[in-house]
Amino acid sequence: MQGCVRGRTRFAGLFELIQISEMHRRSVAISVNHKHRLGKIFILDGVLSDAVYRDLRGDEAIVEILRWIESFFELVALRGKIQRTVKESTVQLLIAALKGMGHVELPKSRVADTIVGPLELLSAAELLHLFEMNHRNAFITLRNDGAVGTVHVRDGKAIHATLGQGLGDEALINMLTWKKGYFRVKFADGYVLQTVKSPIRDVMMEATKRADERTHQTQQLQRPPQR
Repeated sequence: MQGCVRGRTRFAGLFELIQISEMHRRSVAISVNHKHRLGKIFILDGVLSDAVYRDLRGDEAIVEILRWIESFFELVALRGKIQRTVKESTVQLLIAALKGMGHVELPKSRVADTIVGPLELLSAAELLHLFEMNHRNAFITLRNDGAVGTVHVRDGKAIHATLGQGLGDEALINMLTWKKGYFRVKFADGYVLQTVKSPIRDVMMEATKRADERTHQTQQLQRPPQR
């Protein structure tokens, strides 16, 4: 698991996963496996740049891969230079993919629906963005230096969070500041007590503020004393 994020595209949403990588200016490679067919998507500094599937390249490869609903993905950090072959925007490519799909019925079984990986590749904030875009229900477990926290997401909104004895907004804010650690996501569809009261945007802004303050304090401590 170390060094990569793995999951199912119908749970994570391949299109949304690409959008999250674009929004956060990630450089990643996404391998997508669909019934023994393997496609690869490359995003450089938040720009959808290249894709390969068999003899298809660029836009044609992306359109084909986006049509794979029941698939598994693996996301890793992109290393080295890549060729820019994708010409259209991500939204235009999705529209082209949807035109050839028609009506799609997804299997009801969600037993194997899970996503796992390091927070360095997909942060807690990015995970919440992903599920918000998908309007998903999910149960997220986060681990960092021995600390374990949980977040319940209902219809794309974080409604309950725990971290040790802490609950709600404060627990979620603290977990959103974690830059290292691991996560595991499972499909969840049940009622839980709502402890997160603030809008997720406000929670994320507070987490970003605290993370910046910690970074500034660390930099101050690392500076050599003036003579």
